[in-house]
Amino acid sequence: MSDQLERKLLSKLTDPEAMTEAWAAGVRAEHFEEPLYQAIWNWTVDYWNQFRRESVPTSWALTEEFAGYSPLEAVGEETIYLCELMQRRFATNRVQDLVRRAAATAATDPLGTAKMLEAEALTLNEITRSRLTEVDMGESIQDRRERYARLSESPQGIGVTYGLDLLDLHTGGIYPGELVMIGAYAKTGKTMFLLNAAAEALRKRLRPVIFSLELSLEDTQTRLDAMWSGLSYSRLQRGHLSMDELKVLHEKQEELRDEYGGLRILRPDEGDRSVGAICARARQLDCNYLIIDQLSKMDATIKWNTTKEKYTSILTQLKNEISRAGAELPCMLAGQTKREGSEEPTIQSFADDANIERECDLALTLWRSADLRNNNMMKANIVASRRTEPAAWLLDWQLSNHTGIRALEEVR
Repeated sequence: MSDQLERKLLSKLTDPEAMTEAWAAGVRAEHFEEPLYQAIWNWTVDYWNQFRRESVPTSWALTEEFAGYSPLEAVGEETIYLCELMQRRFATNRVQDLVRRAAATAATDPLGTAKMLEAEALTLNEITRSRLTEVDMGESIQDRRERYARLSESPQGIGVTYGLDLLDLHTGGIYPGELVMIGAYAKTGKTMFLLNAAAEALRKRLRPVIFSLELSLEDTQTRLDAMWSGLSYSRLQRGHLSMDELKVLHEKQEELRDEYGGLRILRPDEGDRSVGAICARARQLDCNYLIIDQLSKMDATIKWNTTKEKYTSILTQLKNEISRAGAELPCMLAGQTKREGSEEPTIQSFADDANIERECDLALTLWRSADLRNNNMMKANIVASRRTEPAAWLLDWQLSNHTGIRALEEVR
């Protein structure tokens, strides 16, 4: 039965339209149980891509290339129906295997078993999802009209907030599927910028999620408590708040919980920090704004010889994943710039030059001189952008007497 189903689908794929349908439906080599048919699928896909997806191997070519394979004649079922059967069978087998493995370890290692179940469920979802990589402009007119209507209803567009009104007005915010890199020298303020964006997004009733890969959960929570309450971060982290300030802190913590539903902060272990794992978890939490701190702490899933290769592969995967059609996510990511004297960082200043300009939709740098620091100020500068003009702003950057970040004015 398994052999028959797989042969039926492969026999349909000698038609370019059927191949396009199977690809869009999300058929993958893993869905085939027979190693021979996995090889035929991969070979067919390579051939199809080589010829610009306009032609596929003939039945004769397949039988010549793969000894022992013979296509079926006159397959009556529709391609989509066969794809659904393949995927359903694959999912059923994986779930049954997963249940057996969980039953064997649940009593002796319940926490490990739960972690395994979560990871496998996320992987299964990724392997069985459809590929929505094409659109027909003739058929998508209504979708585009609705999107433009949403744009006209909001002066800031449909993007999520950067946490700064002037920057939101200039850019329209971060659109679904866009990747924004926030770069600065070490210990300049990248994390506080991200947390300010998360807090402002929550106030706008968005559902941000923060992956804190560098700082501890406790430190990140302290910074966010300060940002949300407006109290001094410097005094909060030292336990120097007055009784009145503690009362304000408690009220703001309860407000965050009761009125806004809380805010998720995650710090996965090394090995669980790949693009796929992070994005799958974010979607599982039904977030609509992904914030990651930071690039250097993410896991690469390919072999790399240089740090540049590592970062480039992560950025490419992240951009592809968040811009997947039908599941787009706006994403803000922190990255480190190289310290080159006291000069303001540029697009070339990002650590190991990891193709930031090519993969990111916008790159924003944070910088301050000694004078700016002494006056509690910061400069934010758009150094690269796909759809907006370069611009820079002077920021009011407060952490001592109170905590808050706001844009004061645009500067040249």
